[in-house]
Amino acid sequence: MILERFKIEKYFIVFLVLFEFTVYLSNDMIMPGMLQVTQEFNELSANIPLALTAFLLGGASIQLILGPLSDSFGRRNLMVFGAGFFLFSSICLYFSSSFSEFIFFRFLQGMGTCFIGVLGYVTVQELFSEKEAVVTISLMANVALIAPLLGPLLGGAYLEFFAWRGIFLITSVLSLISFIGLYFFMPETAHFQFIKIKKFTKKADLSMLPNLNILNIFKTMKNILKNKTFLSGCCLAGLNGVPILSWIALSPNILMEKLELSSALYGFCQVPVFGGIILGTLCVSKLLNRFSLQEMVQKGSIFIFISILIMGISSIIFKDNLFILILPMSLYGIGLGAYNSSLYRLILYSTNQAKGTVASLFSIVTALFFAAGTKIVSLIDTTHQIVGFALFCSVCTILALPFLFLFLKKSERKDYETVSK
Repeated sequence: MILERFKIEKYFIVFLVLFEFTVYLSNDMIMPGMLQVTQEFNELSANIPLALTAFLLGGASIQLILGPLSDSFGRRNLMVFGAGFFLFSSICLYFSSSFSEFIFFRFLQGMGTCFIGVLGYVTVQELFSEKEAVVTISLMANVALIAPLLGPLLGGAYLEFFAWRGIFLITSVLSLISFIGLYFFMPETAHFQFIKIKKFTKKADLSMLPNLNILNIFKTMKNILKNKTFLSGCCLAGLNGVPILSWIALSPNILMEKLELSSALYGFCQVPVFGGIILGTLCVSKLLNRFSLQEMVQKGSIFIFISILIMGISSIIFKDNLFILILPMSLYGIGLGAYNSSLYRLILYSTNQAKGTVASLFSIVTALFFAAGTKIVSLIDTTHQIVGFALFCSVCTILALPFLFLFLKKSERKDYETVSK
């Protein structure tokens, strides 16, 4: 029985990571090709960030129902459906015939991120203890972060020889593999909260789960949103995450248009930024031996604030200099990678409400921050893009500080241990 459980957990995590990798790869590979997309469809290059904004809005579109559905009817079948839906939207992107169609299918494709956070990561949290879950998700993030690290490089190299549509054929093949793997190996954990498990299987006895009730769902969400620890944590995660999403959205314009770098050099410039995030996640297991989760959040947030503030000040002094963007963004990535999984765990267990619903609301709030951030950053005047980008990111991290202090004040270690038990 123990061996069977170990095998299921191992293969499930492998295919979950592959699905997450594929979802983000589809976004990061196409970003250096967005100039080709806009040229083919006779659109202004200023509309390039719309592709990421649509993707992020898709990631917030079904969060409201996905978490409660998974709490009531299980996570496994919904996750498998999500992988299949992502495959469908990737194929549709290959055949898109206008920019409006492209943006619409990017919106549908972005829904794939909903299933990762609300179903996949929650399943991992329910499978493992607190520290094991934080370390496991951090290690998973390393693999998933290879997508934004390799995506621009692979996309830039691919676009030197082929057209942009082929990128979605690549992601379609990868999503098909992950769909098959999740179908066969994803366990059901939603019933862990309600019934005693006698045998670890892929299928759950869902007959004992509570019925789905719309009024109860909204009542639960209302109670969650009243929780100041949860809400301040979401705002902290959203504001501190805006710089990396804004970088993904605006870096094609800054690096390839303003600084006139090739698509290949654009890809290389992403390596230190996302490499910093990977380095931060690699440090998590060692840091957890010295610091509590709250201390990880505190130190990571302060590190993020200092890094981005340096970028904001340097952009005013040195003007259009590539170095003043890459170095601070790399340092920012280290802080983000080091504290992210700890913050997520604390937010998820800040309330004893059903975890699928909690994860849904977390994803909705943060996705709205990210979508608003990428939209605002796209409005920056092209003549002042670098300074505008750096100052906008600085404002976001400054605004995050009050939420950091509120979150640390409201959260107490013993509360999370009690809820976890």
